[in-house]
Amino acid sequence: MKYGSKIKFLRKNLNLSQKQLANGICSVSYLSKIEKDTTIPSTEIIELLCKRLNIPNDQLKSRDSLLMNLYLDLDELGGLINTGDAVKSINKYNLIVNKYLNDTDPEVLLIINLFGLRTAILQGYKEKAKEYYFIVLNLKEYLSTPIRTYYFKFCGLYNYLYGCLSEALKNYKKAENLICKKNTLEDVYYQLSLIYHKINQPFMSIDYIKKAEELYVKKMDYKSCIDCNLLLAINYRKLGEYGMSRKIYESILETNLEDDNKKLFASIYHNIGLTFSSETQSSKAIDYFLKSVDIKLSEGYEVINTIYLLTKEYWLNSNKNNALNWLTRGIDIYNKKPHDESYYIKLCFLEYIINNKDETDQYYNYLTKTVIPYFDSRNDLVSLIEFLHYLAKYFKKKKMYKSAYQTLERIISLQEFKIH
Repeated sequence: MKYGSKIKFLRKNLNLSQKQLANGICSVSYLSKIEKDTTIPSTEIIELLCKRLNIPNDQLKSRDSLLMNLYLDLDELGGLINTGDAVKSINKYNLIVNKYLNDTDPEVLLIINLFGLRTAILQGYKEKAKEYYFIVLNLKEYLSTPIRTYYFKFCGLYNYLYGCLSEALKNYKKAENLICKKNTLEDVYYQLSLIYHKINQPFMSIDYIKKAEELYVKKMDYKSCIDCNLLLAINYRKLGEYGMSRKIYESILETNLEDDNKKLFASIYHNIGLTFSSETQSSKAIDYFLKSVDIKLSEGYEVINTIYLLTKEYWLNSNKNNALNWLTRGIDIYNKKPHDESYYIKLCFLEYIINNKDETDQYYNYLTKTVIPYFDSRNDLVSLIEFLHYLAKYFKKKKMYKSAYQTLERIISLQEFKIH
């Protein structure tokens, strides 16, 4: 029976050093071995340590059975989370929290907060997820083998959505290496394909898409197969294969016409618009962005990403009035219900461009203090490079040639990093 992590946790909570806790009970070196679980202490020493830690004698002894019951609860909760059923997942999580409410075991606290992180993400509660995430990081030293996969998957998802993409990649790669049954890796493969797509590595993204789709096909998970094909089409667009990209989108539309899957249609229209935008066919791009926006607004889906692209396309098409109209609508929608901060930041930046304020001090401050630091912290190299180009243009207009040159050097180094 192992007591070490809990003794160490309780000692730290009481701000006791090893010397203070061990005084009169055992040597410091022996206590260190107990905390590392490299030795099993006698009943007498356990009782003396419990007395100094102000806990009942049997609290440490019940740890193994407690954790075994908790792992069983987690298996059920993990299954519910995988189905995407937010209501059932949250209800189960709340039952677990109430069941272990007064427990001080550090591993239990880690598990409760780790699954709190996942349920907060499931509900879209960014600030709550952030709070759980940092608690989990502080408890990481108490991470045990049975929950390591959960830890890396949930922390990876948090970083993919709200944190740093490079951290998300590290987390999911660790999860990939930990899972022994390769036929259960489809969700990890798919998430890795999303991350590689985000950091502009389309070939790696395609490789993981194919791995994920192979497993989804075996499990007859039709919806996930569609998601894989959508991401495959996005990567083909990034590679300049616009015709191939649209062919995949059109094939998905044809096979799903009877399903009336409005969210799917909105996503496809959005992405077809992007292919036409990439080919500088603005009028066709605008038509598809409008189709996507119409569905998203009528159904209450997240829409700010498409509004940003629509606004930008109108501006590129020299239609300032429509650009300003959609810019205002996008910012209003975000302020009423914040959801995708990255596109909100891009919209606010676009406001300076559309209103010809791209040589003002306010523009420079927003670009250097908000936009670039945000995408840098996210490791979003595509967006970071885009906005560094804007900064270089600003320096050039201001005849700050040394600063422009230094900015271009940074862009080149980032592009080289992106290639590797």
